[in-house]
Formats: sequence, C-alpha cells, structure tokens
Amino acid sequence: TISDSLFIGNSTGFPLAGAIYNVSTAPVMITRCFFSGNSSEMQAGAIFIGSSTDTTIEYCEFWENTAVYDGKGGAIFNLSSLTRIHSSLFYNNRAREHMFGLDEMNGGAIYNSSCSPLISFCTFAENYADSFGGAIFNSSASPTIVNCTFYGNSVGYFNWSPSGYGGAMYNKGTSSPVIKNSIFWDNVAPIANP
Repeated sequence: TISDSLFIGNSTGFPLAGAIYNVSTAPVMITRCFFSGNSSEMQAGAIFIGSSTDTTIEYCEFWENTAVYDGKGGAIFNLSSLTRIHSSLFYNNRAREHMFGLDEMNGGAIYNSSCSPLISFCTFAENYADSFGGAIFNSSASPTIVNCTFYGNSVGYFNWSPSGYGGAMYNKGTSSPVIKNSIFWDNVAPIANP
C-alpha cells in the first residue's frame, strides 16, 4: 500500500513512468496521494500499470503530469491490468510531442490498452492531448465509467500528424466503454467530439 504521499517533479529518461512503475503480481493500493509535475519521455507521466497487475487508486490527485515526445497517458498508462480508479482528480495532465513527427500523442490523463478498468466518481478537468483523447484514450480497452465529470478537456490538430478527435475520450479498435451517470461539459476537439 502507498498512502498519504507526495510525488512531485519526478522524471525519467526511460520511456515509462515518471513516478511509479507497477508490474507487481500482488495487489497494490494507492490512496490519498498527490502527483504533480511528474514526466516521462514516452508513456505514463506519473504511473505505469503493467500487465496482469491488480491496482486500486483512490482519493488521489494528478496535477500537471506529462508524457512527452511519443506521449501516451499524461498521468496513467494502464496496460492489460485489473485497475480501479475511484474518487480521484485529474487536472491539466498532458500527452505531448515536443518535436514535429508522425507519432500519435494520446490520452491527456489516462491511456488504457487491452484492459477494462473501473473508473468511478472521478473528475477530469482541462487535460490535453496533441492527437486523440484529451482525457482518456482507449486502445482495444473497455472501461466502465460511473459518476464521473469531464470538463474542459481538449485535443490539438496538426496537419503533419493524425489528430483532432475526442476532446474528452477517444475509442480505438475493439474498445467498447460503458458510461453511466456521467457529465461531459465543454470538451473541445477540432474535428469530432466528445
């Protein structure tokens, strides 16, 4: 269990996880933690959750974390895992490309790949991705999203790279999210929303 802790300004030149890299085979609980200003040069500005891990994140805040260059998951990258995220705030996290290139920068707050996380009672505000999914990007992933608010999230548009879709969320491949009792408000995409 990781609880009541601050993760501020951590970074990695290795492509995964500015703050926490989690591939544990034992259940992991992260509760009442604050993540701010963490960065990774590829995936997971704050937390990488690896294959087959059982992870619960609750009552946490993620402020201004960034995945850069081939940015995927400004705060969290969730890969083939059993993950629950509850009562947490994601504010102004970013998936960015610092150089002109052809890669996609997806999931300003969360990038889900080949998994079905439960995300409940969370707020996603003013997160940004250069390409797709200002708050959440799903790649063959089917999250259940309950009682969440998506406000002011956005994506960019660049004529040199695929981009501009899903101000709040973008679903790719076999993704089939279930969304219940949630609010999508003032999210922005140059081509298509939400």
